[in-house]
Amino acid sequence: MGVWEGIFKGSEAADAKKERDRGFALKTKMFDEKRRMGRLDSLSKYVSTYQNESGGSSFTGKGKKVASLQGADHYINILSDMGIDQDAIARVAGTGARNLQSVVTELSGAAETFLKNNGRDAPLPLDIFNTAISGAILTQPSGPTIDMDKVQKAFGIELSQSELLMIKPAERAPSFTMKPGALTITPVASLEDLGRIDKQGIQYSVSLGNSELAKLTKRSAQLVTLSEQGALDDVTTAEQAWVTQRMTEVQGAISSVKDGDNFLPIASLYGTEFIQNVMSSYPSFKNAPINPAWKAEAVPMTVPNRAVAQRLIDIGVIKPPATIFNQESQKLIRIEGN
Repeated sequence: MGVWEGIFKGSEAADAKKERDRGFALKTKMFDEKRRMGRLDSLSKYVSTYQNESGGSSFTGKGKKVASLQGADHYINILSDMGIDQDAIARVAGTGARNLQSVVTELSGAAETFLKNNGRDAPLPLDIFNTAISGAILTQPSGPTIDMDKVQKAFGIELSQSELLMIKPAERAPSFTMKPGALTITPVASLEDLGRIDKQGIQYSVSLGNSELAKLTKRSAQLVTLSEQGALDDVTTAEQAWVTQRMTEVQGAISSVKDGDNFLPIASLYGTEFIQNVMSSYPSFKNAPINPAWKAEAVPMTVPNRAVAQRLIDIGVIKPPATIFNQESQKLIRIEGN
């Protein structure tokens, strides 16, 4: 019995040691887990603070909270219903729902202002809206980036993939900023404004006609003198014929206005210059139904040859830069300014 008793007691002692070892290991594991959870919590708070400082806050301006954010499809549908070009929508959609929300807010405000000023049935200026989106400035997020490997080493912890996905800050979308004035909508010209266009256009064109006629008349007198002296060469002869024909054309255009409401001849001579000045100074007339006489495509002035063209430049009838048609070469030539 003494031998078996010794063996039994030895076995009991071994079992007790194993139990103590298991208890110690469990306590050690619990301690390590508790310490890890503490480090994980500290790391998570650090990353959260970093994210807020880097632009992750849900506030903008001085205490002004951002409007509740919907899914991207919500804003895409609104822009589509407005009639915005699909390429323009795709450009902003690629930068995230927050930018989509901002664009919808800005366009909705501009649309409401336009309809209030021009009537609820007025078609929206979609060309302006599309251009504003297409020309918007994309700015990639700036500021320091967080290195999660270094963060883990600093806190003495190795994160699992699932923990990394939950804790690592999301990539910030680029900012999408429409240029200042991009949504400025010019009021539509009124019928009274259109009437004033015709009146002003006639006055402007007749004034140009009288100015050119004075130059032509002076040059014609000089050419008559040269002719009486027998001093006309081929170029001067061609110039004299051109000046005589042009005087008849300009005088006829001016007379048509004085005799009635037919301003097409004078508009065909000087209307392009007039309407270009109007459009650059008064954008409200850009899409207005202006009398077609002012918008007719300009026909280049025709001259016999380059030599005559130079004479006409010298007396101020042709004002560079200008495009003229050379009868001799049957080609358009460009006269550049000094």
